[in-house]
Amino acid sequence: KVIAGSKAPFVVVRDAPGDELKSIVFPVDFKREQKEKLVWAAFLNKYYNTKINICYQQSTDSRIKTKTKSNIVFSKNYLAEKGAEFEIHAMVGEKSLADESIDFAKSINAGMILIMTTKNISFQDYVLGADEQQIIANSAKIPVMCINPKAGTSKFGGFSASGG
Repeated sequence: KVIAGSKAPFVVVRDAPGDELKSIVFPVDFKREQKEKLVWAAFLNKYYNTKINICYQQSTDSRIKTKTKSNIVFSKNYLAEKGAEFEIHAMVGEKSLADESIDFAKSINAGMILIMTTKNISFQDYVLGADEQQIIANSAKIPVMCINPKAGTSKFGGFSASGG
């Protein structure tokens, strides 16, 4: 509740972090609020010289695939414009994006995972657990920066391959 109510990003640290923040895992899905994470990824890159590892889950659903691809293209364009170092990684496992992101973060020894919180948690999220809850409680104890979507995210416009 504290995290979801915060206007500022919230960093959850469950164990002593490493000496340097060299690598960030940046999971991308089909949701439009993902754009807000980019500002913080670029900020962290600028001040800590971190590599941003964009990861996404491949989908067979054409609608999800199109929206996810649009978010990735926008993220790529935004980070390139900011001069940020980044890589894009497709997660091909059978697990959820949350689990794949945690596994990937462990495999590259990431210093942080950057996520959006769910604005309106559904009953299903309470029963099954929202993805961000899985990431925050990750077994590797990797620090997680949680960003809450702002009201009226539409000021950023929609994601599009052209950046608009």
